Amino acid sequence: MSWMAWENVVAPIEYGGLGFGSLRDTNLAMLAKWWWRFKTEKDSLRRKVIWAIHFNSRSWNPIPAKLSISGPWKQIASVSSRLSPLGIDLRSAIKGSVRGGKEIAFWLDVWAAPQTFQVMFPSLFLLEKDKWSNVADRIRIDPTGVNWVWSWKRDLASVSEVSEFAHLTNILQSFSVTAGQDLWSWSLDPTGQFNISSIRKSLASLNRVQPDYVVEWNNWLPKKVGLVEWRAFKERLPTREALHARGITVQNLECILCREYSETCDHLLVS
Repeated sequence: MSWMAWENVVAPIEYGGLGFGSLRDTNLAMLAKWWWRFKTEKDSLRRKVIWAIHFNSRSWNPIPAKLSISGPWKQIASVSSRLSPLGIDLRSAIKGSVRGGKEIAFWLDVWAAPQTFQVMFPSLFLLEKDKWSNVADRIRIDPTGVNWVWSWKRDLASVSEVSEFAHLTNILQSFSVTAGQDLWSWSLDPTGQFNISSIRKSLASLNRVQPDYVVEWNNWLPKKVGLVEWRAFKERLPTREALHARGITVQNLECILCREYSETCDHLLVS
């Protein structure tokens, strides 16, 4: 089976494939699930052990990982760099919804904007004393409402710092605090809950164009019969024309029945 034929096998049904799926896509999705669990299960023993082993106060990655320590967690932490070229940004896909603000990192989590404040305001992030501070650390509630408190290493001085601070305060103006535990949502699924199929679907549709016509599979029809129909539509049955296209020597391409047209699937089964 050629490379192109295998692509047809793993492609989703709506893109003209058999919908078997790719093992690579499944593996990446299962690794990404650990990012979701690391964010949402902060009281679990597993997360506490990983944090104790891999946390580095000088690194501000959303998933801590010490490169000097080999093991499966190193592969999990690097899955973001493998998904990013494929159009999936794990950092922005996991978004926090602030209630009490104690579980969401102010600079390092996505919560009030499409990206983290670390990425949006790099100059301010450099000035921050406590880069791991959570949202609750930056909030002071008094009779006048919600006030934001800051912990800079020095006063704002450069044009970029002042400009970024103005943009940041503009974003935070519409923010309101409610009681309760912080929530997390997964942006790649309408339900907001993480599931492996959401990543698989995104990866499976990457760089694919939905054809005007696809084979409709009937559950009443035996699978082997439906497979013959699918192969015929793809011109993958061993007709003389198909064998010739695969580089197999065929003396005559004419249909053995009529001797007038080339022997193709369309000619044999339809014309």
